[in-house]
Amino acid sequence: MDKCAVCGGKRGNRQCPGMGGKVCSVCCGTRRLKDIKCPDGCAILLALANNGPAREPKNARKGGLGIRHREKARDHVLKRSNAWKAADLEYSAMIAEDLVPGLAGRPAASERISALRSILDRCPEYYPARVDLGLRFLCTGREKGDEDEGRRLLGEGVRSLLEFGDDEEIAGTMEACCGNLEKRFLYEDSMMLYRAMLEAGFDLAEAHDGLGYCLSYVGTLEDAAKEIGMAVEAEPGKAVYLSNLAYTKILRGDLDAAEALLKKALRMDSKEPHALGNMKCLEALRRRGGPKDWKSFLLERPDVRVMDKLEEDGDYAGMERLAGEHNGNLLLAFRKELAGRKDIAPARKYDLMFSMEHFTKLAGRLSDEGPFLLSDMITVHVGFQHVLDRFVMETSDVDRQILEEMFASVREFYGFLAREEVVSEEGSAGLIREMKDTRPGIEDRMDRYNAVRKAPGVTAEKKARARDKIYGAWADWP
Repeated sequence: MDKCAVCGGKRGNRQCPGMGGKVCSVCCGTRRLKDIKCPDGCAILLALANNGPAREPKNARKGGLGIRHREKARDHVLKRSNAWKAADLEYSAMIAEDLVPGLAGRPAASERISALRSILDRCPEYYPARVDLGLRFLCTGREKGDEDEGRRLLGEGVRSLLEFGDDEEIAGTMEACCGNLEKRFLYEDSMMLYRAMLEAGFDLAEAHDGLGYCLSYVGTLEDAAKEIGMAVEAEPGKAVYLSNLAYTKILRGDLDAAEALLKKALRMDSKEPHALGNMKCLEALRRRGGPKDWKSFLLERPDVRVMDKLEEDGDYAGMERLAGEHNGNLLLAFRKELAGRKDIAPARKYDLMFSMEHFTKLAGRLSDEGPFLLSDMITVHVGFQHVLDRFVMETSDVDRQILEEMFASVREFYGFLAREEVVSEEGSAGLIREMKDTRPGIEDRMDRYNAVRKAPGVTAEKKARARDKIYGAWADWP
């Protein structure tokens, strides 16, 4: 077997004039014009210039992405070498700095945006920077016009990616982009990218499945099921798509159809996690006296008898697992509630969700009364002040605005649980009063601690003494 002349591991299946031997398709796709000095006459480059991606996509629809004329595409591929390499080096250094910041810390968002614009000024075709810049404006921009600018840049970058990127690069970038957008409640923008994938003929099953996922949050269940059904048709041997289709059946109350799909999925892959999870939900919905629908399933509290039996057996890991599932279900129900709200902007939804998830992690870590349940209003009421104090101690840039986001998320979350009768109106109102009463003290301690830890040249020892003095001995408890 001819080993790849670049990685030395995979089989070399392409004759590479730049390396004087054979290279594997992965190295050819990811390292051409970078580590490989590709000559202008390379057959792969010429194929790219003439036809766009090296693969021949199935069911590709021509013209939908505004693909350049062949002559311009050839110029793009064959003449980008030096400018592209320089841009790639600069961008790679930027990513490395984000992962391992120096003594000065990570650059500010404005500095990152300026650096990305500088890369694009020198190499406009360098689509990784264009995609990155678009996401930054769209996901974190707060100025007027940032969203429109983000969509424009992201759309341009993705079109270039789909035209010139290799399969591995496209798949990884699109997964990361769509995941970021969906996490920030930008489902419509994520769907724009999935539709671009369909127009380019790239990974049709994944694109249809992604559209179905987004539509399950912001569209109709009928449309979601239709899209995921097309994913199953495009790749019928993949269990996760059958499981996702079964999920839409569960949401619509068609439990028999869901069961048939899940059994088929588990015959294909007995360990497929989505299918196993959905089957567990299905069994709960069919349990006598169990939840009546998907929303009721998410909002159901753990069975007290089961928790008591686990405690009797000393199975604290089992208790933690049930509590974690319960809290995760409540947070998912809250996300679905926020996704359907028209009175809150996506950026605000993301802030509320992020803060509530952080609150849940902190409360679980600080709980000394056994597994922490978000629906246990007594525990939440008693521990709220300590959770917020810990949040302040662990958040170096905390200020009153950031603190308000945490208060707001808790108010919204428990208001939602009270409306759904998971907690009582009295319990929710009592927590709101507790928040109001304890807030001045939380803010005062925050201001005093910030004054110490933000002082020039302050030492770790001095910060520790300040914590002990301001918060008491429990401050150093993890």
